[in-house]
Amino acid sequence: MKKTLKKLLSLVLVVVTIFSVSAFMPATALAANQTTNYKNYTQPSGPDFAYWNGKRMVKHKGTYKSNVQWMQASLNYCIKYKGLRASYLDVDGSFGPASKKTTLAFQKKYGLKQDGSFGPGTISKMKSVLSSSSKPTPKPNNTNAKYNLLWPVPLNSGYKVSSRMGTRTAPLPGGSTNHKGIDIAVGSGTKIYAVASGKVISRGYTKQRGYYVAILHNDQNLISIYQHMKSASTVSNNSYVSQGDVIGYVGTTGNSTGNHLHFGLVVANSTKSRTVDCDQSGTLINPIKSNSNINYTYKK
Repeated sequence: MKKTLKKLLSLVLVVVTIFSVSAFMPATALAANQTTNYKNYTQPSGPDFAYWNGKRMVKHKGTYKSNVQWMQASLNYCIKYKGLRASYLDVDGSFGPASKKTTLAFQKKYGLKQDGSFGPGTISKMKSVLSSSSKPTPKPNNTNAKYNLLWPVPLNSGYKVSSRMGTRTAPLPGGSTNHKGIDIAVGSGTKIYAVASGKVISRGYTKQRGYYVAILHNDQNLISIYQHMKSASTVSNNSYVSQGDVIGYVGTTGNSTGNHLHFGLVVANSTKSRTVDCDQSGTLINPIKSNSNINYTYKK
């Protein structure tokens, strides 16, 4: 009886000690590490990967804790600076359900295969996102500037320009008779690329535009507008995109006669013109006119 009582008292003493130590620990010692400073960790390379299989973390034999922490801190960085809609992660090097969920959000945002695995393809895209400037530096207004842009649909997509900019007969009741951009006819579901790096200033749906998105390219003092998408844009408001990022897919939503992308360019003359309605009052640029000072590159 005495031995049993002695063991019980010893157990109580251990429990009291644990609670006492915890009570005096600094709050920061218990707080989650939700850092966005991915540079503190080792950047993955080669066949590195990590994913949650429903029961535990699975990682490549060459993937170490610091690599997984880089993945988590990079996702936190995208949440803070790139408009990724997800919850901040605890950068603990343990790829759990929360890390998988945020990885899925990242893959959806950038048009990647949504498998929740932070593998080579996702790592490559993350490096590209991180290397792009999160806050473009504005340049003075200059309507005679050279614009270095990517054509907004794949080169091998079989596209054709079906309606040019300027005066035209409205294709449907309520349609524009003064076309403020060009129509690029191409198959439903064709990828739409951001023509340059910039900040998403508006996205949504209207009866006229259908699903649309507008991007401000501060470094070129330009706004690009994409309309009639198949579904809601894959990028979120106030997020930053890199040139060539998939921002949506071609469709025929809104006031539209068939699958096509309405593509418009406007000089960002003032703060007031930096809105989705800027194409109604801003200085328009013809995307395909020979003297429009645009240099296009193309992507398959």
